[in-house]
Amino acid sequence: SKRYSYKKEYMTGIDEWNLLLTTDATTNRDGPFNGSTNYPGTWFFRSATAHNKTEIVLPGDPTLANKQPAKSTEKGLDKKIATINTATGLYAFNTTNFDDGWTSTIHEDWVQVAKGGHKVLIHYPNKKADQYSADLLGGLKNAWDVLVAPRYSSARNMEFKPIYGWQSIEFAESDLIDIASGQPVYVVLFKFNYSGGGGRYLEIISSSKPAYEQEFGVYKKEGSGWDKLSGMANYNKFAVAASDLSGKWSSDYSSTVQYVNAVTGNDAGMDSHASNENFLFGAGNSYKWDLGVASGRVGAIKFQSVRSSGQFSLKDNWHLTFSDLEGKPRTSDVHFTCIKGQRILWLDGKSFGRVD
Repeated sequence: SKRYSYKKEYMTGIDEWNLLLTTDATTNRDGPFNGSTNYPGTWFFRSATAHNKTEIVLPGDPTLANKQPAKSTEKGLDKKIATINTATGLYAFNTTNFDDGWTSTIHEDWVQVAKGGHKVLIHYPNKKADQYSADLLGGLKNAWDVLVAPRYSSARNMEFKPIYGWQSIEFAESDLIDIASGQPVYVVLFKFNYSGGGGRYLEIISSSKPAYEQEFGVYKKEGSGWDKLSGMANYNKFAVAASDLSGKWSSDYSSTVQYVNAVTGNDAGMDSHASNENFLFGAGNSYKWDLGVASGRVGAIKFQSVRSSGQFSLKDNWHLTFSDLEGKPRTSDVHFTCIKGQRILWLDGKSFGRVD
């Protein structure tokens, strides 16, 4: 006799439940394991169609040959995004067609950027994947297990190749099988940790390694020459309609500078700066704006505030004009970026979050 364990697991990346069957060794009846390295000794069994969960089929079942679960999965994700957007105010633009041929679309856990045979997933912040690790390689492997591994199987030629430096780079690659489509793909997980910390994980999906290298270039052992790949994070960018702005948007900033006497090493005081800026957009393209600032030497901080109101207009969906800010009209560059379940409003490079 042979002992098996099984469980159902929801795969967030493909919006689908899978049945996982695990044992100690393969059998002639069941064939080779089709789980990823994150699921050793495991077979994945998925439903015959993306939205009919009543039928479980065996890995490699020929009845799936003419089905296209990836397409139906995409539709399911679009429906989820519509629900999420409704919860925070239905936004006008969920797709951006860039002049260079790339197209961005919003999904539940990432923004997808596509052109030709390439897809780039700009992953939203993820506590499990983004948790700090002093071990760059260990952090990269953890991010792969959280963000990538659950949606693929049959890993080959897998390598983790982080680049250490004051601006470190995380790079991992593998040939895989996309569980949703059953197709072979080449996948890269990339993150550029710029000075000051930050960066987003980018998952690049291409038909093969040569196809990837033709579009993005070859792997480099140094921390320079990664501009095209790191620049893909900038495609998380969506236009703004007047109806999107209704409500209150706020931005907070604070900083401190500690001074030390260069001769004695004694404390020489501290400067502090804090600000809060708010926009309240109302009916008839009206707005109210206020800015409060507290700054100066700790113990002698000065407080200032200014406010105004008026009418706003959109010259186009990327430029917002205010009739009066600090006594004169102002036109600002404007766009949205996305995180999970929310949008961030950007005005001239400053971020504002919806607070109502």
